[in-house]
Amino acid sequence: MQNQTSPLILTFGASDPVGATGVTADLAVFSALGCNGLAVTTALLIGDSASVEDMQEVDPDWVADQARVLLEDAAVAAFKIGALHDLEHASAIAEIVSDYPDAALVLDPFGSRLPDIGDDADEMLTIVRQLLVPQASVLVLSRDELARLAETWSEGDDNAESDEDGEDAGDADDEADDEVADEVEDKRRPAAPPRPVARIPVPPGCELPDEAEEADPVAAGARHLIRLGCEFVLVTGTIGEGDGGRANTLYSAEGLVRHDGWRHLPGPFIGAGGTLSAAIAAFLAQGADTPQAVGLAQEYTHGALAHAQRYGMGKLVPNRTYRMQAI
Repeated sequence: MQNQTSPLILTFGASDPVGATGVTADLAVFSALGCNGLAVTTALLIGDSASVEDMQEVDPDWVADQARVLLEDAAVAAFKIGALHDLEHASAIAEIVSDYPDAALVLDPFGSRLPDIGDDADEMLTIVRQLLVPQASVLVLSRDELARLAETWSEGDDNAESDEDGEDAGDADDEADDEVADEVEDKRRPAAPPRPVARIPVPPGCELPDEAEEADPVAAGARHLIRLGCEFVLVTGTIGEGDGGRANTLYSAEGLVRHDGWRHLPGPFIGAGGTLSAAIAAFLAQGADTPQAVGLAQEYTHGALAHAQRYGMGKLVPNRTYRMQAI
């Protein structure tokens, strides 16, 4: 008899001994937000809070078998796919999640923590674009990642705006966590953890005019990815208010959904982007609609960064359990 009551989320990613990124970090977020996490490990890292020295990839068959055994035993409410480094891993994961279309899928495939994928970068982007993006409930990527994708698909097709067959490629070696960290970085730490300053000038369902999207490469790039089948695209590190202000912007097929500006916090951080995408998955698993899940996840991530801890001589690690009272 099944007595599971908390939502189950299955995450795919590397095992980071620091717990700053990958499945270890995701499990902490899920637990802190009232969900139970299941993990499929794609790689083992050797590293600390400053850098990764080496990585051992898990055999693709092992990756697939980990997931299949778990999914035959329990029903999951959501999937999270983290940074991808192996072509066979990406293909296997895409096939697995395609069998569970009712579960929300948060796709966050870029990460600065893993080594450069090298000559396979374009092929990896092709797999992600063709096999995973069309299945995603929410695709999370930085403004720089979106720009590189847009630059590549524009180079490959002079009429990229009208391309509907998804034949675009890109470069995955972007500093995703640093981009998200920039959104909450400042030279002054306030006395108490600040509340986010949300900027939501356009309510859900408001469509941007074509002229506005043509003038805004971020909006145009998000629309291109949505045309491939992705439901929502969350672009981090967009332009906020004030000098150097940063924001996160959510798009759907109807256009701009929400635009959230944030006060800066001191860094640098590691694992900020993964914390955000894991939190989105947790709130979706609990039944929140996507705009609400994205808003709650940003607030949670902001708090985790405001309470971040320095484990050693490296970057600050988000405190994902900051809401829990220590004994």
